[in-house]
Amino acid sequence: MSSDDSVRGYGAQPRRKRRGLQLVFVLGFIASLLVGMAALGVLWLLANRNESNVTGPMALLQSDKVQPALAVRNLAGDPAGALAAQAIQAGELPTAAALLLFDTASTASQRAALWQQLGHRWLDANTADDGARAALAYAQTVSIGALDVALRALERGQILTQAAAGLQAAAVPDQAQSAAAQALRAIAQAPDLLPAQRSQLLQNLKPVVDALDAPDLSAQVADLVRNPFVNATGILLANSWPLITTPPAANPNVQQATDTRTLAARNLADRYVLTGGIDVEPEIATLRAALLNEDQQRSVAYSTAIAVAPSREAQLGLLLDARAWLMLKLQVANSALGLSLVPEWEAGRPALESELAGLLANIQLIVQAIAEAQPTPLEQNMLRAEVAQWAALENELGRYPSANLSELSDRLRAAQGELDFAGSPLALPVAWEPDNALPGFRIQAR
Repeated sequence: MSSDDSVRGYGAQPRRKRRGLQLVFVLGFIASLLVGMAALGVLWLLANRNESNVTGPMALLQSDKVQPALAVRNLAGDPAGALAAQAIQAGELPTAAALLLFDTASTASQRAALWQQLGHRWLDANTADDGARAALAYAQTVSIGALDVALRALERGQILTQAAAGLQAAAVPDQAQSAAAQALRAIAQAPDLLPAQRSQLLQNLKPVVDALDAPDLSAQVADLVRNPFVNATGILLANSWPLITTPPAANPNVQQATDTRTLAARNLADRYVLTGGIDVEPEIATLRAALLNEDQQRSVAYSTAIAVAPSREAQLGLLLDARAWLMLKLQVANSALGLSLVPEWEAGRPALESELAGLLANIQLIVQAIAEAQPTPLEQNMLRAEVAQWAALENELGRYPSANLSELSDRLRAAQGELDFAGSPLALPVAWEPDNALPGFRIQAR
């Protein structure tokens, strides 16, 4: 071999080695990049696993997934609560949620129980956004448990404890802790609980709280478990609405229109079952005409009756009836029955929401006027606090568009302050807590 060949051979070998090393470095860099991107993806998923577009009560409405064959029966007169229970049993969770969002007839305990069941079923489904929907369903029960004055003390403690357990299962521990704190206050401060009842509620709450990273809250619960014989003081708001409301007299024109709408809705629901939603246009047209006619008849009847109402209690009854009808119109306008029934209402939904806000404001004004006529300052301020708390609950359930929360908070604070000054403080005072893990009007510690 010549010296030149030796030199060429010596130079070529390192170059081949360098090209091999470069290839190794490039492949290593690409592999590292892919691993890094995968790790970032995992971190993003972990950080955002509880984030979703489901951020408020109305976000639970999935109108494209509602089963009309079941939901339309609400327009046929079947109770929304009973239909929601059927939907949950059948696994039609969007249908159940759509019915509950617009339900104005079920009792507080019924609605809370159904939201609890819906939350459990969403957790079991374990699909995209269902965890967030479950958490929001449990949050509905927290609002009901904290604010609905129709609940008995035992029910309130049970509802809030179950909500805390549900939120814990939904992997939102900060919200679970907030609900557990509400449960503890409701249990500890209720003056009408017997020691045995308080002990039972605390025993149920303790394992929920112990599973949270909340040592101070756990210590408070443990202390009360050891000694449930607390001297709870204060008064509870009464459920006065049935006593201050005169139901409106039957109007023959409205009744006839309602009967026509009920029959049309039942025929449409039956047709859906028979054909699976095929060739239902004639039934839809008939129901649409019936709804528009009933709306016209009710509009005339309400305006006439309110003008000649003999008392504020009668006016309140008319306004509450009008509210129930307006909620039905909004249910239709939001396609919450799973199909388009009245396009005019759908197009005019913002106007309907404004109308509802105005109607709720008028209801509060009438109740405040009724409060002024009560014989004692205690009864006056209790009724003022009750109507403000009712409006707060309507807001949290997504049924009070554009509510003025600052004004609501001021009215609640003023009524509660008057009760404190008179020596009759509320056992379960509430206040607006925008920074709470579950923002809203919440029970305060005494």
